[in-house]
Amino acid sequence: MRIEVVNTLTGSTGAVELPPNLNPVRIGHHPRNDLVLDSPHVGAEAAAIDNDAAGGGGWRLWNRSGKEIRVGGVALNGRNQYARLLRA
Repeated sequence: MRIEVVNTLTGSTGAVELPPNLNPVRIGHHPRNDLVLDSPHVGAEAAAIDNDAAGGGGWRLWNRSGKEIRVGGVALNGRNQYARLLRA
């Protein structure tokens, strides 16, 4: 699985290759995460992406920090709120 990373503050871009069946993908600045974002603006474990195969398919982004995360105009303000990203 390839995840494209874009830092909208600095304009830097990159990509990360992860195992194809990794589910969920944990995101944050701590090295224990699957996708490590080296930024003081990102929490230790800020978010997770999972494939919701049991719930009809597609991808969900979960807020793991409790700080606001915006996904396609949707604000996730609370810990463990999620937004659907793509449907299969």
